Amino acid sequence: MGRTQQKEDSRKARTSNYGGDQKPLKSATGVRAKKRRFRPGTLALMHIRRFQRQVKPQLRKSPFIRNVRAKCEELSDQLGIRQGWRFTKTSLTLLQLFIETRTVEYLRDSQAVCCKNGGVKLLPRHAETVQALKYPNIV
Repeated sequence: MGRTQQKEDSRKARTSNYGGDQKPLKSATGVRAKKRRFRPGTLALMHIRRFQRQVKPQLRKSPFIRNVRAKCEELSDQLGIRQGWRFTKTSLTLLQLFIETRTVEYLRDSQAVCCKNGGVKLLPRHAETVQALKYPNIV
């Protein structure tokens, strides 16, 4: 048996035995199977549902912690405090959860203002309206 015959036999063995989780690369006619195509908006709704099911934070932990520490250092420089800031893991997690919840709430309200105005696309003016109505003291 030549080398080419061995290669063909091994190819046949690999392609004829499909495991439970493996899928064939080609259909029965020999043409590559087409990728699944969803109608417009269906995939977005699937992603939204997937993200709503998740309970893990959307922001990554380490960049968030870096950002919090940088802001605290900036604040301590403005106030003239020279001692370092220390945070527990729980406090950073709660802070992250609070910020994400507030951001989602802010975007939801902005989307509601957009829909009330008859718009489809969320614009900066919608967010500014929510900020002026709901958070008047925050600049």
